[in-house]
Amino acid sequence: MRLHKNKKELSLSQIWWILLFGGIFTAFQNCSPTFKFTELAPSGPPGAEQLSAEQLAVPPCDSAPDVGFVAARRLNNVEYDNTLMDLLGLATGMSTSVGFPPDPFIHNFTNNADALNVTSDLAAKLFTAAQTAVAQAFSNSKLKQNLYTCDPNQGSCVSATLQSFLTGAFRRPPTADEITRYSAFVSNAVSQGDGADFGMQVAMTAALTSPHFLFRFVQLSQPASSLVSTTLNAFELASRLSYFLWSSMPDQTLIASAQSGALLTDAELTAQVKRMLADPRAATLVSQF
Repeated sequence: MRLHKNKKELSLSQIWWILLFGGIFTAFQNCSPTFKFTELAPSGPPGAEQLSAEQLAVPPCDSAPDVGFVAARRLNNVEYDNTLMDLLGLATGMSTSVGFPPDPFIHNFTNNADALNVTSDLAAKLFTAAQTAVAQAFSNSKLKQNLYTCDPNQGSCVSATLQSFLTGAFRRPPTADEITRYSAFVSNAVSQGDGADFGMQVAMTAALTSPHFLFRFVQLSQPASSLVSTTLNAFELASRLSYFLWSSMPDQTLIASAQSGALLTDAELTAQVKRMLADPRAATLVSQF
């Protein structure tokens, strides 16, 4: 059962109002062509330091926004569990049973990128969780069948299965080099007599302990030292949407929209947000906010 199902769910209209007022407030605070806060400047005693009108003025809406620094963000425990369940089809997550340490609370939030570190203890438990989750999925014939995209006895099936699995796990299509490296786990297992199934479990376990699964990245178009803003690509936008609205990975519909590039259009983005808000998983927008 997904973690949010024990929470009180809000109606779609209530969620829309939250987003609407949040968006209006953010836009109003960040830019305004006319409104200035100069009238709110404290008078204070003579000689007291005061902010100038320029310092208190709200930047115009057409100015280039300062988006700040975006760090690699580790999935917190709720996001990890939800992602693992959606990816493998499991009914429950692993963080509680394996004993993950609680996520640190920073200003009442558990998704602060600077605080979501990977300690040696957590690293060991992440491996145990990945290994256990994959084993559970393969022990269930239906879940195992869902993971394979073709007949596992055919050689070409390994690449096809990993292409599908890694796209979900990494929230983007894998590179050719990644397919080759993860396929090697399967070929090595077969050559040693352990079978393709065992090799595929090793490959999937390795993927679930990869930084590309555990962290959410932004692909930089400029060197890290550059102050030039980077535009999100379609897959990064899909991840931003899914982890904001669902606290989980993008589903196949959202990935397909990103793959085609349609997600980068206003019309498709609006349609996807409406679809995702209508999904029961959107309850996490409130329970985990």
